[in-house]
Amino acid sequence: GPIIKDVLHYFVNIDYIHSSTQSVPGVSSLGNGSYTGTTLGYDTFFGSGGMGGLSFANSGATLGQEINTPWTDDQKHWTLLMRLDWAVNTENHASLRMNSQEYKGLNDIYAGVRQSNRAYSDESTMKFSSTSWVAEWESTLGPYLINDARLQLATEHRPTTPNSTLPAIDLPGFYAGGYYIDPRSTDETTRQVMDTATYVNGDWTVKGGIDWQWLHFKNQFYPDSRGEIRSEEHTS
Repeated sequence: GPIIKDVLHYFVNIDYIHSSTQSVPGVSSLGNGSYTGTTLGYDTFFGSGGMGGLSFANSGATLGQEINTPWTDDQKHWTLLMRLDWAVNTENHASLRMNSQEYKGLNDIYAGVRQSNRAYSDESTMKFSSTSWVAEWESTLGPYLINDARLQLATEHRPTTPNSTLPAIDLPGFYAGGYYIDPRSTDETTRQVMDTATYVNGDWTVKGGIDWQWLHFKNQFYPDSRGEIRSEEHTS
């Protein structure tokens, strides 16, 4: 809508998306021969006297308890766009735009995909946020020359937190414990200065300018930082 008719206008747009997917981890994903295919083999491996009695979850739930316990991948995504357009005069036009996004994914390692071979403890929560500011100024400098200038500042924060701070356990076709590459995070900052002059005369168009961008990344990435227990087979 207008703030000042034919001079200053504002635009606002809000988007929200919410989706969820439930997964039920089960030993069927372990494949043939994984626990000899018998009740005795299952009880030996996953029972309280076997590895099933061990806990790789912060809640204290054992591996045997995590099997067949459902969990939900829940995603919420907000987007906000605001813009001001200013007709300074017949030769100059300015705009200011802000774009902000917030994303939170619970148990979101494989977003939106059902997982039958991963326990709740092997999932992670992702919280992503970003904000971008862009200012533009467009000027008509003469009958043939147009100049467009832009300033931009953008920041983004992407932390990922594992459900479990205990070591990861990797069985043939089944995974529990903290996801092996988490925690991790990325902070990104972008600055941009751009100026472009365009000359138009008849069939000819000539354009020239400068585009300077400064990008800074700060990453935290420590794979297997808590250690990992790996079993190649379940029958031994």
